[in-house]
Amino acid sequence: MRNLFNEAMIPFWIAVGSTATAVALLIAILSWRRPRTPTPKSEKPPRLTVRRILSPGDDDLQAAYDVYRKEITNRSELDSFDDIQRWLAEAEQSRRTPEPPNLDEYLLIAKSAKRVCGFFYGQYYRSHHMFLVGYLAMDHDSDDAKRETSLAIIKYLVRLLKKDHSNCAGVIFEIALESKRHQQSRTAKERLFAVRARKVGVVFKRLDIKYRQPKLSLWDPSLTEQRQHLVYGRLSGPPLSGHIGKQEASHVLDVVYNYWYGDYYLDEPPKDAVYRKYLRAMYKDVVSRLPAQVGLI
Repeated sequence: MRNLFNEAMIPFWIAVGSTATAVALLIAILSWRRPRTPTPKSEKPPRLTVRRILSPGDDDLQAAYDVYRKEITNRSELDSFDDIQRWLAEAEQSRRTPEPPNLDEYLLIAKSAKRVCGFFYGQYYRSHHMFLVGYLAMDHDSDDAKRETSLAIIKYLVRLLKKDHSNCAGVIFEIALESKRHQQSRTAKERLFAVRARKVGVVFKRLDIKYRQPKLSLWDPSLTEQRQHLVYGRLSGPPLSGHIGKQEASHVLDVVYNYWYGDYYLDEPPKDAVYRKYLRAMYKDVVSRLPAQVGLI
């Protein structure tokens, strides 16, 4: 499923949450001053569950794809259902090989009762002990999705990574800049994701660098390098605080440039060689500008 990233797909994620209020004290006082009357008990909200999809024939895959398709606003970024089935089949086959592949891919779904309300995709790289978030989408028509889905998926993912890859060192994701916000300020999505992640003991910080997402193709003149934020959280070791060393920042950038994007053209050897050369040059340029201590936002 490594080919989920292609020229038409820009990894992106979305996280959503909400707040609640309570008026129980006022209700208690009013009910104490007047006779009690039997009232029907309110139904509990449907239980939210999260699980990993491993098979291209999974019964929930079509509904999960519908959530993903609905949340993709740019039709050019949308991957077909047949492609996702094919990638799941390839990943299923690779897990049967004697030597585990460097890439372990995760397609997770969240369900409220029988309704799929969340879709998540990410990749774990054994060579770097790093997990990269590709896409997180919620069904915004579902109240349960608005309240709980992102937290439930994060909890499940962290628990699964600690079980499957106990030496996983960290999680990385990109996030788009907000044009009207000062670049040193954390975006609303960053803050919200950070609140969710803290509930499972992970602190996420943005690297205070001029990070550029590479061109997704060197052969399409309409595509350019894009300024984005690069966000990182440790799964092992002390939580992040004000800075990290240059070596750790270089390690994060290496897996992003040379592996995450570097695997775009594995099935096209001539393009693969040219594209990897471009990425290595881009990586070296960014690393050469890093200070000894890289600030975190």
